[in-house]
Amino acid sequence: MRTSRTSSFLLVFTAAIAADAGASEPGRLNIFGRRFSVVAGVKAFLADSHATRDVFGGVEVGPDLRLWHFDQRQGPSFAYDLGYTRFKKENQSADFISTGLGVHFAGDPDQMVVPYWIVRAGPYFPKISSHSRQVTAGGNTELGLSIADRVVVAVRYDLMGRVHGYRLSGYTGRVGLRVF
Repeated sequence: MRTSRTSSFLLVFTAAIAADAGASEPGRLNIFGRRFSVVAGVKAFLADSHATRDVFGGVEVGPDLRLWHFDQRQGPSFAYDLGYTRFKKENQSADFISTGLGVHFAGDPDQMVVPYWIVRAGPYFPKISSHSRQVTAGGNTELGLSIADRVVVAVRYDLMGRVHGYRLSGYTGRVGLRVF
């Protein structure tokens, strides 16, 4: 069931990309003088620890929603992060809220495909099902491509301190489409 839903989403997503390719406009949300777009898609998370995967499950696929600045200038600029990741297996679950500030390095925004690299650090707020939420130091790095001012494809690694003996650090792959 989960695989067929994911496959259906990816099929609709691919059709939307093909139908909308090439249309370029600035983002519709004006925040502190910068134009942002809302990007919706799908992400998959995999904890990097075998022990953590044994307790909380393997790859967890879920929705992804983010603000994105398609007109990012070339070179280094300010980066921020606010995210949520949850994974579970049977009645055991873990999640974390990531926050961070850092640097965004972008390629030439006038190209069809714009590579980028982001490095951020800040507090993470992890929680394991049988314990309360706590605070730990964390950081992440993300490599990705912004394609035709419409699509964002990225891989990311989150690193944080142990939480009640578990490593919740892991890898995320994501793909998203500008919705407005």
